Amino acid sequence: FKPIQWPVTERSKAGTARLFTDGKFFTSSGRAKFIAVEAKQPEQQVSTAYPWVLNTGRIRDQWHTMTRTALSTQLNQHISEPFLALHPDDAKSQMIQPGQLVELTSAQTQMLGQTKPVVLRIEYDKGMRQGHCFAPIHWSQENTSGASITRLFSSANDPISGQPELKHAAVAIKPLDYKSYGQLFCKAALPKHFLDGLSYWSVTTFENGHHYSVATSATLVDFNESIRSLLNPNSEIRQRILAGSQQVSVLSQHQLEFAIFTYDAQLSFDKGEYEFVSQEWVSQLLSSPLIDAETSASLLRIIPSEEFRLGKLVCSCFNVRQKSIESAVDDGCSSVDALGRALKCGTNCGSCKTELEGIIKERKQTEHRSLQSIPITQLAPSSEAISS
Repeated sequence: FKPIQWPVTERSKAGTARLFTDGKFFTSSGRAKFIAVEAKQPEQQVSTAYPWVLNTGRIRDQWHTMTRTALSTQLNQHISEPFLALHPDDAKSQMIQPGQLVELTSAQTQMLGQTKPVVLRIEYDKGMRQGHCFAPIHWSQENTSGASITRLFSSANDPISGQPELKHAAVAIKPLDYKSYGQLFCKAALPKHFLDGLSYWSVTTFENGHHYSVATSATLVDFNESIRSLLNPNSEIRQRILAGSQQVSVLSQHQLEFAIFTYDAQLSFDKGEYEFVSQEWVSQLLSSPLIDAETSASLLRIIPSEEFRLGKLVCSCFNVRQKSIESAVDDGCSSVDALGRALKCGTNCGSCKTELEGIIKERKQTEHRSLQSIPITQLAPSSEAISS
């Protein structure tokens, strides 16, 4: 089998490697036509009520509505939950912490009286233009309760191509104050009646289970009680209860069936008191044939094994994580090519190269700030001659 490159014509039955090599275009004169158009402002304009410009698009490892790419455990490791990217200064001006959930509204949602809110988790991004925010398009009601962002947009579209105006919406951002948050890892999918009772949920499916990120207006006590109703009463339940948080492991015949991490809203995202548990780590434990006492204790204390302490996954092709890349940059890898030679990251599909460049830039800026903070003592000129 030999592939043929489109287009195939009467004159090019073996395919066409390159168009217009004869210097002619598909017009009556054979010459290119330049058509002047008038610039048109987006339909949704920012206002006092809706002061933020929302841009949308793809993320690196997902495609369209994730019907196929979300089935890949490896692709889900890079970004597992829908988010709203916002410049840190903008977020801080609104008292919004990284990791906090926010509600987005637009004139369109208000006009149609939509009751199902768009809820996303905040991600700080210094690359965002101030006054603007970004959300990915991929998530839908199949895998989250409130990240279907198309409801924020009007039906405005280009009159010639029909392309919808999905790169510009005027929105309001409202921080949400739920009473309880949680991360639930389980082998079987959670029942619909339980999810319907939550204020927010998002799920990532991996090879041997599911990871739910959830929030609710119920108190932590009531929330934990509702989760217990899902558990097999014959299971072995181990728990660790702290002020404002609870960690629970549920085992059946020494195999992990459920891992539960719940938090009171009084804990602070900004101070790191709300821990985002490594999905890859718990996924590995769910597939383990035996959970011993030491592993169970580490799970309840949220102390991952060494391989999962290297930060988020950056290079999906070669499983290279952020802290490994930062260490390589600190050791002298000052370019993407150098990182590729040292760690292989960026040498296969290349989709992580932009992120690698960002890490290099950030580490260099950190190093520069560190050097500036070193105190330098100026010595007075000595009047004594130094003899050899």
